[in-house]
Amino acid sequence: PNNTTHTPPKNDTEKIIHHIWTTILNNPHISTTDNFFHLGGHSLLATQVTTRIRQEFDTPLPLRTIFENPTITQLAKAVQQHGKQAVVPLAPSTETPDLSFAQRRLWFLEQLKPNSTLYVVQSMWQVSGSLDQTILERALTEIVRRHQVLRTTYRDDAGTPVAVVHADGDVRVSVVDASREPVPEASRQAIELAHREAQLGFDLAAGPLLRVHLVRAAGDVSFLLFTMHHLVVDGWSMTVLWRELSALYDAFSAGRPTPLPPLTVQYSDFASWQRKWLATPEAADLLGSLREQLDGAPPALDLPADHPRPSIASGHGGREIVVVPADLTESLRRLGLAQNATLYMTLLACFDILLSRYARTRDIVTGSPLGGRPFPELDDLFGFFVNSVPVRVRWSGDPTFRQLLAVVREATLAAYTTGDVPFDRLVEKLVPDRDLSRNPIFQVWFDLDSVSEADHPSGLRVTETELDPGNTRFDLELLLAERDGRVEGTLGYSSDLFTADTARRLVRHFMNVLANVAANPDQTVLAVRLFDEDEARALLHGPRPRTTLVPRQDIVDRLTNVAEATPDAVALVRGQDRLTYRELQERANRCAHLLRAAGVTAEVVVGVCGPADLNTSTLLLAILKAGGTYLPLDPTHPDERLRHMLHKAGTHLVVTHNDTQAHRLATLHPNVTTWQQLTTDLHHQPTTAPP
Repeated sequence: PNNTTHTPPKNDTEKIIHHIWTTILNNPHISTTDNFFHLGGHSLLATQVTTRIRQEFDTPLPLRTIFENPTITQLAKAVQQHGKQAVVPLAPSTETPDLSFAQRRLWFLEQLKPNSTLYVVQSMWQVSGSLDQTILERALTEIVRRHQVLRTTYRDDAGTPVAVVHADGDVRVSVVDASREPVPEASRQAIELAHREAQLGFDLAAGPLLRVHLVRAAGDVSFLLFTMHHLVVDGWSMTVLWRELSALYDAFSAGRPTPLPPLTVQYSDFASWQRKWLATPEAADLLGSLREQLDGAPPALDLPADHPRPSIASGHGGREIVVVPADLTESLRRLGLAQNATLYMTLLACFDILLSRYARTRDIVTGSPLGGRPFPELDDLFGFFVNSVPVRVRWSGDPTFRQLLAVVREATLAAYTTGDVPFDRLVEKLVPDRDLSRNPIFQVWFDLDSVSEADHPSGLRVTETELDPGNTRFDLELLLAERDGRVEGTLGYSSDLFTADTARRLVRHFMNVLANVAANPDQTVLAVRLFDEDEARALLHGPRPRTTLVPRQDIVDRLTNVAEATPDAVALVRGQDRLTYRELQERANRCAHLLRAAGVTAEVVVGVCGPADLNTSTLLLAILKAGGTYLPLDPTHPDERLRHMLHKAGTHLVVTHNDTQAHRLATLHPNVTTWQQLTTDLHHQPTTAPP
């Protein structure tokens, strides 16, 4: 508990919620005044709380309610105020098995690209101990018998998917004998086998959609490989697999019958419920709210790429390792708790800073997974339940990190509130025409998983072996998990767009953002450094990279300080012309106001083509004061080179110093002006810097 005094439940509502919390958090010593998130709660566990409250009270409580009422006392009052509502019940269906919205969309995508590896889900485990193949097969056969979705195939009926449920059948495990090989060599062979199995894909009409392989290594070590199609499985399903496999393996080893209670519902019952729920006013309201959240959002996050985007994404990708040390993880966790935010929200805020710098935008939509199991009974099922939710984060000006975290928290809670709306229904409404070059609505994926030790049969030790699938559905996907007090994972990237070097640089810059934010959460977003000292030194003394983002405070604040200390000292000299620091500051401030009026704000790019004179120097400083970034343009470069630079940088405005250059650049960019045109009204502007 996080309180020194223990306050027990006072009424029936508090008693029921207390029981829910102690079960989910596996902690019997919880006070009604303890904060759920200080006890180790997070979004996934909060989702489980809401599903059980829905079951106990007939109250479909939004996930936001737990964040706003994080103690049992507060939550009980919220439940009582919310009251009971008529809900569409989840019950066994007598109808022909249907597909969920997610399954339908996945099936259609599979038809566009048959046998794609994008939707192959694999899980490989190193098993230490004597693993009996016969008992393993018997346990897996019982699991397939229990879960209808594992013995379902999907045929094409004139362009419409139809689910076909098959009778029970025995599961056979394919065995590879590497018992004469040491464990590292057997592991290598198992990983190669996994890659070959992934390349095989699946015939959705013929099935089966689950394949199992066992690689025997020296001693009592084996590698167990599960290969499945995403149509029948998600991440939580693997928890179900090991829970049931462990119980069945132990029972069958001891000569006992199955200890598992019969399932009360099947995946097809969820699909039937979903179809009925989507016809309710509640679903219509949530879909409307989700559309409002995304209204005016950019259609794509335009990250600077190493290669042009192909018309059809290949799905090929690579991964780079991300490891956040335990002390930094704890600092970020405490930072989030101080703002009533989860570690997920804190890490997403840091990731959004990184994306904002690279894409030069303050309006970012990322995708994240949400459990998609609105009833407790569904926690015991295999199936493709997980829903993709868009999280739109947008801000203006230059907020502090704490202020940005508050924005991210609100955006995340808004996404959670509408999380029952299938992403595929949203795509159907917002993006009816499929663009095969990119994922609809969002192109970057972010996930923070909470990893717990998998159940395992008695006498066996089971550890997961990481597999690189060699593909990705997104431009970037940051997959993180909490393990042993630290955050670790991978940054996946589309090799259609990015090189491994770029991905490694992104990881390095992400780590720099984390460290900067943890050290000083009160600094502004633009002040957060992407570069460490070594990289900054290399940038200063090495060749200039294609684009760099330098914190504007460095030069702006330094010149301001000098101007205050020695205003009449000479700042710039060009031939007979000179400017003092006071004159330079006043001219740059006036010009910055004009740039603001022209749409130059934080990180907006301005192309500058002019000689090395006082006007150009003033303009560059004014751009920084307005919050923008300048792109130097060399008039000796050919038109194609200049056009490419302007496009890649996302340039908003181009300023030149004569009409000849302006006429030329106007053929390359739609928004071109001259220094004379820009500064016509210069002397009527304030001499103080814009806010």
